[in-house]
Amino acid sequence: LSYSGNVSFVCENGFVNSEGGCYSDCTPGEIEDNAVPVAYGFIPVGTSALVACTPSAMFGTVEIACNQGYPEIIDGTCGQPCRSSVYNSAFTRDWDLEMPDIAHMGSAAVTCPAQVSGTLQFSCYNKILSVDSGSCGERCMSKALDVYGASFVTPMMVHLENYTQPCMVPYYGDVFVSCAYGKLNITSRCQQGCWAGNMSIQGGARLFYPAMISGEQYSTQCPGGYAGFVTLECGDIMPFVASGACYKHCQAARYFQENWNVEHDLIYHTDTAEYECHPDYDGYVILKCDAGTVSLEEGGCYKRCVNGRYSVRIGIALRHAQLGHGELSPSMQCPEGYVGSVRLLCTHGVVSVGEGGCPAHCASGIIQGANYKYMLHTENASLVCPIAGSIDVGCLDGTVSVFRGACYTGCGAGSMFDVNGSLIEYPGIDHLGVVTGTCAGSSTGFVQVNCSDGEAMLDPLLGQRCVKHCQGGNLTTSDGTRIASGDLMHGQQNPIKCPGGKIGSVTVRCSDGLLYIASGNCGPTNCPAGSTTVWQTDVPYPEINDGEETEKPSECPGTYIGAATFSCSNASVSVLNVSVVYPAIPGLSAVHINLSNLSQEDLLWHEDDYFELCGCCIPADQPPGAAPIPGVDLRKIIVWALTTAAAGVVLAAVSGFVVMRPQRCRRGKKASQIHPKDAIEDASKGQESTEVVPYQEEANEVVPYKPVRQPYNKPLPPDW
Repeated sequence: LSYSGNVSFVCENGFVNSEGGCYSDCTPGEIEDNAVPVAYGFIPVGTSALVACTPSAMFGTVEIACNQGYPEIIDGTCGQPCRSSVYNSAFTRDWDLEMPDIAHMGSAAVTCPAQVSGTLQFSCYNKILSVDSGSCGERCMSKALDVYGASFVTPMMVHLENYTQPCMVPYYGDVFVSCAYGKLNITSRCQQGCWAGNMSIQGGARLFYPAMISGEQYSTQCPGGYAGFVTLECGDIMPFVASGACYKHCQAARYFQENWNVEHDLIYHTDTAEYECHPDYDGYVILKCDAGTVSLEEGGCYKRCVNGRYSVRIGIALRHAQLGHGELSPSMQCPEGYVGSVRLLCTHGVVSVGEGGCPAHCASGIIQGANYKYMLHTENASLVCPIAGSIDVGCLDGTVSVFRGACYTGCGAGSMFDVNGSLIEYPGIDHLGVVTGTCAGSSTGFVQVNCSDGEAMLDPLLGQRCVKHCQGGNLTTSDGTRIASGDLMHGQQNPIKCPGGKIGSVTVRCSDGLLYIASGNCGPTNCPAGSTTVWQTDVPYPEINDGEETEKPSECPGTYIGAATFSCSNASVSVLNVSVVYPAIPGLSAVHINLSNLSQEDLLWHEDDYFELCGCCIPADQPPGAAPIPGVDLRKIIVWALTTAAAGVVLAAVSGFVVMRPQRCRRGKKASQIHPKDAIEDASKGQESTEVVPYQEEANEVVPYKPVRQPYNKPLPPDW
């Protein structure tokens, strides 16, 4: 092994520090790239060497560097070369092309097949050919051409070849011809000379030029009224401006602005001139000329405002003196009914409000139904709404507006339609109130309606809705019979006899606008009216629908008792039962009992007196009456009542005599405790005094009480 490199040592404060190092070189060996071996020789560390891939440079070339004893490929690759073969593709116009050997990562220019012309630039990478540039195309045969400025015959040209042909006298230049895929591309660059003459250029200047050949230039000064220098170049017959320009001076004229104008003299291009404004205006202007166009460089003219009146707003006109442009008038107070002051401003002769204003106060009025009184500008007030709610309002320049709250109104009586088109009528409703609306027209029912700020809305409770009545129409039974029905209300039903002499009847019912057959049918399965034997006699029965029974019992005829109920099943009539109501009514025998001589009240009162019979039968004879039984003697009660009444009369007479007896029959009265003396005298006389003795008051003097106080001998407090 060998080493390369260097090491330097530095002694610093008794310590030795080293920099650099010695590293092993790369000994001869072999390395692979893309499965191709590469044999390399001795390579010192930190250097590199170009090495051909094994077995030859046809397989590529790599650069190998030695990194501290380890070889590394830092550039190039190894791969299989592209051997000679036949190449055919769109690049060769599908003709076969004999290819030479091309090394890996190499390139070669190959002439196109003999059938076409041109050159293709190929490159090879690990046996893969690629076309980098070039193309193959058909040759262009010789051809006679007659173009602008030239007439000639082109030679035969290969693909992508170029050819130039000089123009004929008096033309200058050439004709450029190129060949691509068998077609000629021709561009004539021939131009004629320019005869002497005049031409106008941009800006309006008219220039003279001499005779020139194509490509020749002529320089000249701009004519009078213009400034500048121009160079003309002869093109094809006519010259053109190659460089420079002519700028027009500004002739004397009038310069206009929006609100003013001034007269100016001739102004040269790029020059400026200052002018005074019209006597009715203030200010000055500096005008500048730029290629014949005058522009304002500085200043302006401003119209003064003459004295007069200015209408600040409807009803307010203020007088002002003459004002200069931009001048403000002295402050002027607004009249009564308004607040503030204004200063008028003059702008180009137009007077306007420059500062301040005259906002108006607000007269009393009504807003959202609430009344408000006279309000000053910017004053606020709180109002109570007439129905519900409250609002805060403010006055701003004569207009009262609401800035907080709202007034709510109720809903007047009216009507509305629900989603099904049913009309619902409702009375007046307070804000946030509810009422029960009535379904009207062709509907029935009730629906709750609420009100929110004047808008009525349906608010049905659970189960509330409008149901529609039914219009008359034709219905078809299951057997195909058409039944005609009239108008029916919701929930109403109507029995209808089958038409056309058919047996039976149907019940038509209306439910929320839908007319349908609730029961019954028409046809031979129903039972016609007739009679049948019920045990001992024949009992008539009405027409009965199949599967139904008679609505009411049929009375047994003659002396038979009972009432029979019949049923129909598939055109066959049978007796369901025979029953009798036998109430205990005096004078009414069983044989005379039937539905015709019994009222509904009798039937309800004697509903328990019901008997079910085996059939119509003749009742048994009337049973004999019951034997008499002893009763209760009530005469002794009358005797006792008369005795008690007589005793009461006697006791009442005795009590009245005792109460109403004369004075002589009474005892002496008790002496009075108020006047003992008089009472004793009266008692001795046997009578009581009735004299009223007045009360004598003694004259007593009232002496007010005055408490005796000890003198205050202590020092007084200081004055505050």
